[in-house]
Amino acid sequence: MAVVTAPLTSSQARGRVGGMVWNTWRGLATVKHKSAPAQPRSERQLLVRSIAIRLARTWQSLTEGQRTSWRTYATLHPITYWSGGTKRLTGLNWFVGCNTALLLAAQDQINSAPTDPAPDPPTGVAATGGIGQLSIAWTDPSGETDFLQLWLHGPHSPGVLGKIQRATFNSYAAGADSPQVITGLMAGTYTVYVRTFDHATGLTSPWVSDTADVT
Repeated sequence: MAVVTAPLTSSQARGRVGGMVWNTWRGLATVKHKSAPAQPRSERQLLVRSIAIRLARTWQSLTEGQRTSWRTYATLHPITYWSGGTKRLTGLNWFVGCNTALLLAAQDQINSAPTDPAPDPPTGVAATGGIGQLSIAWTDPSGETDFLQLWLHGPHSPGVLGKIQRATFNSYAAGADSPQVITGLMAGTYTVYVRTFDHATGLTSPWVSDTADVT
């Protein structure tokens, strides 16, 4: 992004001209190159998109009673953001979200909304670094249909705060299979994210994280 004086021979310019975008930032006239939005195309991301598209179409074939169950669930279960704010999703959002999680885990699709609450997060999550590997331990969840999802953000600088938005899926683990060892990692700091996943409903718990250094 460049700071410019008298952009386009005017006192101020906003918008796109050719491949350049003109704007004002904190009182300064700026111009930057217009780039196409990124479209990540990993195998898992492509699979998620294809499943979500198929489920959105499947929504129309549900009975009115089934769709109502998802709408009711959406009304009663607003989601909470990391900032503390809340938002209500639509019934379609919940149907697609739960079933995408189930199908990615090779579980059966559900057509009616869950009646059980979301699972509790795992406790005692601790990551320990080693040579090219991480060991992740936790306390076994009590739910009979509960599994864990393990995601990693790293390697990143030690002073950088890990973000779930930058983490990538690593694996599923049965609640009793603690600890899990992830090998083949580059040296650096990793933030590990773990949440409980109910493979009967597709519901998940809040994330629990820990950080460790791989040598």
